[in-house]
Order: sequence, then structure tokens, then C-alpha cells
Amino acid sequence: MEQLNFVDSQRQYTCRYEHHVYEMARGQSLSRVAEIECLSSDEVKGILKKGGHYTSNYPSRESNTLLAP
Repeated sequence: MEQLNFVDSQRQYTCRYEHHVYEMARGQSLSRVAEIECLSSDEVKGILKKGGHYTSNYPSRESNTLLAP
């Protein structure tokens, strides 16, 4: 398998796409981001967790909270 410098090892998406998902999730619910990007909510959560931007420690409407950058 070819290694690409813009895709970290053990990741399914490019770093740029993961950043795009994070930026979308800052202003919308995770379920809405998943719908727009044709991903499951778990995939969105996984992308955010890998980037250190997701926590479930704080309750919210969807029990999903983003950490401030």
C-alpha cells in the first residue's frame, strides 16, 4: 500500500477532510454533519476523536460536545 504524506497512518480520511468535518461540526450537530457528508454519526465522532476535538463528558442536546480549538 502506498503511503501518502497527507494521510496519517491508520486513518481512512485525509487530514484535510478531517479538518473540514471538524469545521462543519463547530457550527452544526454531529448528526447533521454526518447527513451532509454521507457518514455515520460514529464515523464523525471517530474523526473528531482522532483529532482530539470530541468529548462526551459534558451533556448537551445530543450528548456531543466539541472542545474549543
